[in-house]
Amino acid sequence: MSLNTATGVDSDLSDFPVLIKFTHDDLKQANESEGSDFIFTESDGMTKLFHEIEYFDNTTGEIIAWVNFPTLSATSSTDVYIYYKGNSIGFNSADVWNDDYVVVWHLNQTSTGTVGEFVDATGNGNDGRGGGGAKVGYNAARIPHLTDGQIGNGQQFKGPTTT
Repeated sequence: MSLNTATGVDSDLSDFPVLIKFTHDDLKQANESEGSDFIFTESDGMTKLFHEIEYFDNTTGEIIAWVNFPTLSATSSTDVYIYYKGNSIGFNSADVWNDDYVVVWHLNQTSTGTVGEFVDATGNGNDGRGGGGAKVGYNAARIPHLTDGQIGNGQQFKGPTTT
């Protein structure tokens, strides 16, 4: 897979998470149903890249992943390889998001109003709760509902933001 970053970027990007989203029948062959056997590498096929699997469906071959690139060139394409059907590997989504990210919520969970239900992918522990919290006040009528988002799933937020 080749990423064309040469369009609309003025200078090289470093330590940059990139969305990788596609569907392919070959991905149905992955050994692990949650995609824990995926490995993303630089163009040398050896240098592993930190990644987070946001969504993987082994029945359709759809994957939504965030891959951190040490450097993305502003003047040329960047190749990335994805390997799968290996052993389960450990990966830490917090490695994808550098210290500039305070919180990353993918909002692909079903909201119930439970404390910490929206998990912070950065590892900073800024988990969220549908329906309000300490500053706004919790109200079950404000619990958001799972809906289609721009990339994958999202949340439809409802109700007033003040008590």
